[in-house]
Amino acid sequence: MSILAPTHITLSVAQTPASVSPTMDTPKDPPLSDDDLPPGYRWIEGRAFASENPIYVMPMDSDELDRLNEMQHTILNFKAPVEEDLKCGISVLDVGCGTGAWSISMASLYPSSTFTGTDLVDAFLDSLGSITPPLNLTFQVVDTLKGLPFPDASFDYVVQRFGALSFSELQLPGVIRELARVVKPGGWIEFVDTDASPHGGPLLTELWSKVNLMLTMRDINATKIQCLHEDLFELGFEQITYNQVLLPIGWGPSEVGSGTARNLTRAHDSLKPQMTLVLGIGNSEFDRMAEDAEEESKESKAYWDIYYTFGRKPEISNVE
Repeated sequence: MSILAPTHITLSVAQTPASVSPTMDTPKDPPLSDDDLPPGYRWIEGRAFASENPIYVMPMDSDELDRLNEMQHTILNFKAPVEEDLKCGISVLDVGCGTGAWSISMASLYPSSTFTGTDLVDAFLDSLGSITPPLNLTFQVVDTLKGLPFPDASFDYVVQRFGALSFSELQLPGVIRELARVVKPGGWIEFVDTDASPHGGPLLTELWSKVNLMLTMRDINATKIQCLHEDLFELGFEQITYNQVLLPIGWGPSEVGSGTARNLTRAHDSLKPQMTLVLGIGNSEFDRMAEDAEEESKESKAYWDIYYTFGRKPEISNVE
């Protein structure tokens, strides 16, 4: 297992171009009612949640989008062997792109390639500031469960980053098949994700065991992240590679550690509305649990496992 650190294809928060830096907005006053939110959103305990995907446990408000942007910039790198192709010019699909932070950075780094970002909710560019997307990047609102609006074999490189926990255990295999469908023969598919089980002291472990209990109640099996290489094998992909990388929480390379510690705190804030309902506790009690776990993580050298799974579609495709 290796430690995730900045590389020649990684932009940490400190290295991110100013035009795509994640913003750190102060929390806004909550709307008075659901009617004050955009269509498709609902209000739970002071946070805005998207109604289109009730399985997803996180809100979709400005604070959470800022957290996701910061995470994407901390973990910008990829493992599939496509960098030379990206320099020459290929077509890339970013499924479940959120605000589009990763696609914007990649499109800026590789102007000869074309990028398409899709997501269920139109949060594109939200909380990224007043920036103009690169000309080689487009966004589309797409429900992956209803099928991607692209012909078979449309993209050279298809990637899904931190999206697997948006789908139930029953839905996930179909999602993987749908992403595989639009990969060109000879092209690559890659998944970058975490299993929602940080390693650390007993307080952090206990808190996130409760998070996983909540996920299980929604038929989300976080451990499936560790088995995506098996799905690609069953679909006929070749050169399948499965990498497990350690992401320090509050320690290690300074460009990474400070951001991951902050991101853990913000993740706990985003989880609070759903977790207090599941645990039957108040906000103050959950805050104490989270703060104790965060303080403990500094001493225990806590870390996440980040899983990179990628494979190549055969030139003569066996993929259904």
